[in-house]
Amino acid sequence: MEQKPGPTNPPPPSNIESAVAQSPELRRKNRIKLVMLYIVLFIVFQILVITAFDLTVMRIRRPKYRIHSINIQNLSINNSTNSPSFSMKFNAEIIVKNRNFGPYKFENSFLTFSYKGISVGEAVISRSTAKVFSTKKMKISLTVDSESVSRNSNLGREISSGRLEFNGASNLRGQVELMKVIKKNKAAKMNCSMIIDLAKKVVQETRCD
Repeated sequence: MEQKPGPTNPPPPSNIESAVAQSPELRRKNRIKLVMLYIVLFIVFQILVITAFDLTVMRIRRPKYRIHSINIQNLSINNSTNSPSFSMKFNAEIIVKNRNFGPYKFENSFLTFSYKGISVGEAVISRSTAKVFSTKKMKISLTVDSESVSRNSNLGREISSGRLEFNGASNLRGQVELMKVIKKNKAAKMNCSMIIDLAKKVVQETRCD
């Protein structure tokens, strides 16, 4: 006849009391570990936020300063052998492109047009502000002529070719203002060359560095 298994002996009272005593202590240690993990994750998150902020918002970029377009109003050419000359009146659109999280405020400046390194005309760039991530557009009118160009130059040959090349150069001095607290001096430079088609009286090509 099969015998039934006897009853299982309960654990000694000392083991039960030890398990009950360790349970709150174990939970406390787990809570401490969880809190420490949250603190570490928060510190890492803050470092990432500060780094991203420094690389984007706080990074100050040089504004772009360019001649955007030129519209010739009047062009007079003299291709005589003894005294070749030119005189040109035009309107131009100048742009200052601000790529920063703060406005760019710049002072008065001058834009100098030259032929073969010789200044042939100058225009005033008035002080203004390029807003946050925007492009400031300015209109100027200017007349350039060959009065200061030496007669011994190759001007006659250039005129005979049907093209004249000019250079426009200027420097802007200004400040980028971040959050109305941080002000950083930043200069913007223009160095543009343009080729004029004398027959069509248009700008054939414009290049800016």
